[in-house]
Amino acid sequence: MSLPQEWLIFFFFILIALAVLMAYEIRAKFRWKSEAGELQKENDVLRAKIIYPEKKYSDYEVILEQIKQKLTARQFEIFLLTIEGRSSKEIGDKLNISNNTIDSHIIEIKKQLGVEKRSQLANVVLFELKN
Repeated sequence: MSLPQEWLIFFFFILIALAVLMAYEIRAKFRWKSEAGELQKENDVLRAKIIYPEKKYSDYEVILEQIKQKLTARQFEIFLLTIEGRSSKEIGDKLNISNNTIDSHIIEIKKQLGVEKRSQLANVVLFELKN
């Protein structure tokens, strides 16, 4: 049993519409994630300014540069994503590397920065601002 040509065309257009809708949703999801990352960075700066009002934004940048000198480029990239609050899976998806690789990098980052827990990484920046 075959469908009339009009029905086949109708189903084809429905499939196209669904594909376009899915592409739009995926694009919006990634846009929201990048905006969330920027908002998190601004939130960190504002939090630092509230805790240490005498410090300037440039101090924050200097501290990040000092941390960057202690890490490889990939480790620094993972460090920034980690202090934004992203999980290993989210970081792995963004950088196209496995969770095990992310976790290995995070172990090394913690050693380099002298912290024991992943949750302490964001505090490294605040601690440096304090001093």
